[in-house]
Amino acid sequence: MPRVPTLDVVAEPMLALSEDAGAERDKAAALLEPLNIPERLWSLSPTTFSGGEQQRVNIARGYVPD
Repeated sequence: MPRVPTLDVVAEPMLALSEDAGAERDKAAALLEPLNIPERLWSLSPTTFSGGEQQRVNIARGYVPD
């Protein structure tokens, strides 16, 4: 199973509906920042995160769709 970067995990619901991947990743980044997921972790798979960080990634993913 490939290791998908956190930014792509959060943006995935939006990417399925949009063709502008750059804008969707920007929205995902805007959601990760206030949840205290450091930018240095965005390129890593969330499977490497602590349990709390993984939960925050899932929260961000839940807020993605409009």
